[in-house]
Amino acid sequence: MPWHISAFYPMYKMTDVSPTPASTLKRAYEIGKEEGLKYVYVGNIDDAKHESTYCPSCGTTVIERRGTIGQYVVNHLAEDGICPECGYRLEGVWS
Repeated sequence: MPWHISAFYPMYKMTDVSPTPASTLKRAYEIGKEEGLKYVYVGNIDDAKHESTYCPSCGTTVIERRGTIGQYVVNHLAEDGICPECGYRLEGVWS
């Protein structure tokens, strides 16, 4: 199950609330990984390390994501959901 953690940004009628610090998102990411989630993603900040997909078996980057809304780059490094390093079949729809 993927877990997407998004930053809050103050807008409209909630401008009195501070945006979510990147450190909070990164800590949530680490907690998810520590608890056994394979696919954890940080959003709304530019942080390729925490928004890319890694092979749960060997840790190789299999989908590299970088950017923010409207300027997003995705580089698929795993063909048909197979890790190019260890051959692990990643969960998901790949066609």
